[in-house]
Amino acid sequence: MKISNEHRKVRYTKRVIRESLFELLDKKKLNQISVKELCELADINRGTFYSHFTDIYDLVEKLEGELLQRMISVAKFEKIGKNNQLEMFVDILSHIKSNVEDYRTLVINPDFSRCLDEFLAVTHKHHAKALAEKNPHISRNMIDYSFAYLSSGSTRAILKWIENDFEESPEEMAALIDAFSNCGISYLSS
Repeated sequence: MKISNEHRKVRYTKRVIRESLFELLDKKKLNQISVKELCELADINRGTFYSHFTDIYDLVEKLEGELLQRMISVAKFEKIGKNNQLEMFVDILSHIKSNVEDYRTLVINPDFSRCLDEFLAVTHKHHAKALAEKNPHISRNMIDYSFAYLSSGSTRAILKWIENDFEESPEEMAALIDAFSNCGISYLSS
């Protein structure tokens, strides 16, 4: 029973640290936030913070890593370029909507981009594989150009959707992104 209580305390502490960081990021830039200020807001001592993180940047890096892993676990990359990729887009967009605070802070914030960049790098591998399977004669450059076009447009559309407080449903946005994606892929698949 003691181990369970310790795990619960660690989860609670990390959640309070995360929430405090997000609250501070609403008011100031990351490089203006000190560990002391974060700990005061979280009502923890600095030793507790340092038992989990080396500094503020380590905290952000770990939060981005966790978000990246959640994004990857939701995405069903094997559906890229297939007739059922719409389901993948719905899953990803539903995940974003249900974790909006993380995405607003760690993806929209101009101080952070690693998470989105790494997700796009993983996605690119699957996109390239899907296009190469559909058209074995397609050049690597054409694959890269198509991904640059699709990922930039999809990313900007998703960021705009978040900024607009999810006026459209995940299903509506997924249909839009899927339609744009299919037009690009169908051109390259012929």
